[in-house]
Amino acid sequence: LNYAGMRSDGTKALHGAGEDIASNFFGQSSFATHCLTYERNVVKVPEGFPLELAGPLGCGIQTGAGGIMRSLACEAGSSLLILGGGAVGLSAVMGAAVRGCETIIVLEPHAERRKLALELGATHVLDPAEAKDLAAAVRAILPIGVDYAFDTTGIPDLLQATMGCLGPHGTFGIVGIAPPGTPMPGDLMSAVTFGHTVKGIIEGDSDPDTFITEMIELYRQGRLPFDRLIKTYPLSEINRAIADQHDGKCVKVVLLTGQN
Repeated sequence: LNYAGMRSDGTKALHGAGEDIASNFFGQSSFATHCLTYERNVVKVPEGFPLELAGPLGCGIQTGAGGIMRSLACEAGSSLLILGGGAVGLSAVMGAAVRGCETIIVLEPHAERRKLALELGATHVLDPAEAKDLAAAVRAILPIGVDYAFDTTGIPDLLQATMGCLGPHGTFGIVGIAPPGTPMPGDLMSAVTFGHTVKGIIEGDSDPDTFITEMIELYRQGRLPFDRLIKTYPLSEINRAIADQHDGKCVKVVLLTGQN
């Protein structure tokens, strides 16, 4: 249902020039001021909680934090490599800090995001321009390799390189969207020899009804400061927002309607 572009019965909500148009993608109506939804798609947030902060909890922040806290369920004292320091990757950093991970390594090209990763709980950051041999860079920090890796990039070569960063019985969780036809990373015999696991993760494998309210409570406790990722722009400045995001000047853009 997330990707089909139609309702569960095959009908579409949008029509134009006498033809049906794909709709309902990812359960959203982008840029709409009103929407029709099912009860199961609604999470009530606490009275007075800013919606510009609550909105990103449904996707990027939930995916990153949930991937670490729910799907991988990283244990306290474990080690973790996070590929990408965008909204999903930095949310994974915060989730790892909540879980008490001992070593949190982030691979990210933008210096501003590497700095933010350290402020949010990462113990080490790597610039891919310098860490061209990813396995060597990671093993310089942890010679045995990491317990967990978490990809937000979907870059095929990076996915493959990450398998060389895993320690024995390491698990690689993937949320990044790779090009169609990308093979599973790794080598079968290596996976058998070292007991590696590759795991696809959807939206952090979390239950939004409980996890979104949990994230809000962690935010209020100061343990999940996801507001530091968010920058708001009026909808009329969407092109500037996209340019700023590409330039690394912001992490998670939230567009506000009704503002100039």
